[in-house]
Amino acid sequence: MSAQPQQLNLSAGFRNIPFATRSILIAVVTLFLFHKVSELTLPQSSTSEDGGITKPDLAAAYRSSYARFFTVSVESIWWPWTYVTAGLFERNVVELVVNGGAFLVFGKYLEHAWSSREFVKFAVLVNLSTYLLVATALFIEYALTLNIKFLYTTANGLSGLLFGFLVAFKQMVPEHTVSVFKIVSVRVKYIPSLAIGAYIILFLVGLINAQLFIILSGTLTSWVYIRFFKQQDGIRGDRSETFSFASFFPEILHPFIAPVSNATFQLFVALRLLPPLAVPVLPTTSAAMSSTIYGDLNKSQNLLGSDTADAERRRALALRALDKRLAQNTSSPAVVPPQNASNSPEMAVQSTT
Repeated sequence: MSAQPQQLNLSAGFRNIPFATRSILIAVVTLFLFHKVSELTLPQSSTSEDGGITKPDLAAAYRSSYARFFTVSVESIWWPWTYVTAGLFERNVVELVVNGGAFLVFGKYLEHAWSSREFVKFAVLVNLSTYLLVATALFIEYALTLNIKFLYTTANGLSGLLFGFLVAFKQMVPEHTVSVFKIVSVRVKYIPSLAIGAYIILFLVGLINAQLFIILSGTLTSWVYIRFFKQQDGIRGDRSETFSFASFFPEILHPFIAPVSNATFQLFVALRLLPPLAVPVLPTTSAAMSSTIYGDLNKSQNLLGSDTADAERRRALALRALDKRLAQNTSSPAVVPPQNASNSPEMAVQSTT
């Protein structure tokens, strides 16, 4: 009797997963199972005496594997669909469970916060851009070293998209604190930088190669999209200082990173690859000043999608500016309107700057 309620609970829990997140997870599991079944039909690759694949057989081993239809490499130009499937393909059970579980947790939160349409748009854009950049990086690595192993190095996995989700959380809830086993607590805005630093160390000691390109590409493409293009509550992008490119680096490096990133931004604007900064219209009356400030307060509340400490700081500064402006107007001579206001022209009170 108890087995039936448990089955119903599992079914209900699966249905409670948002549609887009559930669909992507089904695609990930399907590709994994198809690859494992296909491996059973393949002959064993030629190996050298030490058990590794010999260099002459490297290309043959690559082309004889069905994995080439799911992963990205320099030769993926002949199989363009792999730029999409690579980000949904995990090779082993451990990666499937760990990355799939993380995708489930992140995906449920973001899809509820954004909508299924925006979530799918973000996932497709980040996934496709990530593996296009990874294939380019592998080709450059091969061209610089002429090492054939880079020509047939494959890249795949959800890690690029997961790092894109970390960037999204950095923008949405930067001041939220995450505790790791109740031992270490870290704010969300620092997590992408710490994770990238760990991957760079692993790359420098030779433990990973393409994985570094995957997470860097996922981080960069997601930041560009959220920073300059993503629409939320009528606002395009997030140009706040807390989400600048320099914010991914330690504060001691900001004076060196900011000029370079600003110059790069101006270059991309000149090439029309990025939209320019919007120039705000300054108010000319006290009433307009008050309306503009309170309008900005409402926008700042919606900018990050949550009531963060940064939004609180901006609201406090705006209120302080409003109080100062109102105090200046109170101390200045009052302008007495004419008795017959309907027949008199409109009077504009010029505010002090």
